[in-house]
Amino acid sequence: KNIKNIVLITAATLVPLAAYADTADILSANNQAAVQITSQNISISAPQYNGITANDTGNVPGFALSASMMKNLWLGNDYIEASYGYNRGNTGWSGPGSFSDATKLKNANIRYGKGFSLNNQVMLTPYGELGYHAWYDGSSAPTISADFTNEYYGAGVLGEYSPAKQWVLSANALLGRTFGGNAASGGQSSSINDTTLYQVGIAADYAFTSAIHANIGLNYTTFNYPSSSQNVQLDNKLTTFKIGLGYAF
Repeated sequence: KNIKNIVLITAATLVPLAAYADTADILSANNQAAVQITSQNISISAPQYNGITANDTGNVPGFALSASMMKNLWLGNDYIEASYGYNRGNTGWSGPGSFSDATKLKNANIRYGKGFSLNNQVMLTPYGELGYHAWYDGSSAPTISADFTNEYYGAGVLGEYSPAKQWVLSANALLGRTFGGNAASGGQSSSINDTTLYQVGIAADYAFTSAIHANIGLNYTTFNYPSSSQNVQLDNKLTTFKIGLGYAF
């Protein structure tokens, strides 16, 4: 009987400790600042450009800066994340002629959510997000060089799983809507109609120490640029690969 009581007491003591340790790995991954090397693959097509399908494709290198935290601020496990990414390189435009593009991409976002621990290894965090996207298409054919910008808002969910000590795997999905879109070319600008935006991503975080983390991720975003003044629609597909280091606080 005494042995049974000791086992029960020991188990009751260790279970919360194990839960805290695994939850701590997720919290550590969510409380860090990171810098990453990125490669953004763009695939932008215009199905009805003067009756001819045109495409702009290529991989554009760059970097990303991000910071996130999960603290008990208002609702408990409040999650705040912000990031900025910049990519610059060359892509190829094909369709009505073939051109080389000096492409620049800027992406920024901020999100707020609340985390819910399903058990000692899994956390789900619904969130709302605001973001900004800019694409500069600096073609060697100056007449079709253009700046495209838009903001977006959306709601999503981040799922995190700690399969082992120091490891956190995550996946997220967002459904959003663009707004404030604008296209500028040749000294003229036109508005871009609002459209639906989809985004999904996966990532992994490994803690070398309590402070130093390595992270890797892949995100896919798709949305359209339907012009309100021209019979042209640009279908945007952006795939971003990220790898870098973070400092947990």
